[in-house]
Amino acid sequence: MRNDKNGKEQDHQVCDLQLNTSRYEQLRHAIDQHAIVSATDEHGTIVEVNDKFCAISGYSREELIGRNHRIVKSGIHPDSLYAEMWSTITSGRVWQGTVCNRKKDGGHYWVEATIVPILDEQGLPWRYISIRTDFTALKQAHEQLELELGRSRTLLEELIVARDEALAANQAKSVFLSNMSHELRTPLNAILGFGQLLEADAALTPDQTDSVLEITNAGRHLLELVNEVLDLAKIESGRLDLTLGPVDLNELVDECLSLTQPMAANRGICFALPAVSRYTLYADRTRLKQALVNLLGNAVKYNSPNGLVRLEYELPDERRIRIHVHDTGAGIAPEQLSELFQPFHRLGQELGEVEGTGIGLAITKRLIEAMGGSVGAASIVGEGSDFWLELPLEDGLGHHHD
Repeated sequence: MRNDKNGKEQDHQVCDLQLNTSRYEQLRHAIDQHAIVSATDEHGTIVEVNDKFCAISGYSREELIGRNHRIVKSGIHPDSLYAEMWSTITSGRVWQGTVCNRKKDGGHYWVEATIVPILDEQGLPWRYISIRTDFTALKQAHEQLELELGRSRTLLEELIVARDEALAANQAKSVFLSNMSHELRTPLNAILGFGQLLEADAALTPDQTDSVLEITNAGRHLLELVNEVLDLAKIESGRLDLTLGPVDLNELVDECLSLTQPMAANRGICFALPAVSRYTLYADRTRLKQALVNLLGNAVKYNSPNGLVRLEYELPDERRIRIHVHDTGAGIAPEQLSELFQPFHRLGQELGEVEGTGIGLAITKRLIEAMGGSVGAASIVGEGSDFWLELPLEDGLGHHHD
């Protein structure tokens, strides 16, 4: 019976050994799927490597075994790193760190490495097991991200410098225009004042009267230009003060028409108006009047003789209103529409019979945008143009609540 008992114990030991061996192989297989694994003897000579080590390094198992890990040394790190690594593991402690290695073809790969010394009965290392995780792709992605961030920071810094320079230049231009406008208005007012005195002089001959009228007309045109330049300078320098509040559309249109009606009558231009509205806009009354008078004035000046100016209202939604000013003039070519609202652009009308400064539409656009609105234009050559401005209504459909 003793022999049977011993036989059973031996069978159990064999089974346990086989089971442990199987578990060890499964564990090793799992590690091999993820990590680069190698083992050296106490002198650092490689005695074992896994397939992943061979695949990543490009060396065969035969080329690695019997060699030192210096075969994959990249030369990037200082010798002090390897000295500290060797000092740590030979003293029986675990070393962990980041290492760049070199492939057989000269390429580099980065690993997070853990080196564990296996100690003998005397507590001295007789094997060193190295387990490494390849993070080359992650490091490259991080470096690319750092590079892009660096480029972005550089671009941002350049944009900030360019913005500051543009702001400074714009401020200097605005100050210059403002100062020049004030300097010009004083002598211009004197010219206009004395011109008006001369107009009233009954002793002037017809030729002299015509000359005085030329002086006063040119002076008024120049004063208009100076005033508009001053307005533009105020807007661009941010010194334009707006007082927003409810504006009755009917009252506003009546006032604008009274200012443009005389010029329209001289050219035989008729106005077609929408039905009486109940719309109340939210805007600066004075500046909105200035903008609408400019659109109506242009529709009269650039219209065909005996033409029509049609005013229309449109509601893009319940919160905004769009005021259209249609004319029956010559129209504007599509390629010129983008230049309409640029200062000093008159689209080839500089030598025409119609006087203008080339600033009015630019001021209109900036004024309306400063009030939270927008402007635009559409045109068909030979049929006419449609200029519009869009602004918020005071409340919903524009009814004013007391």
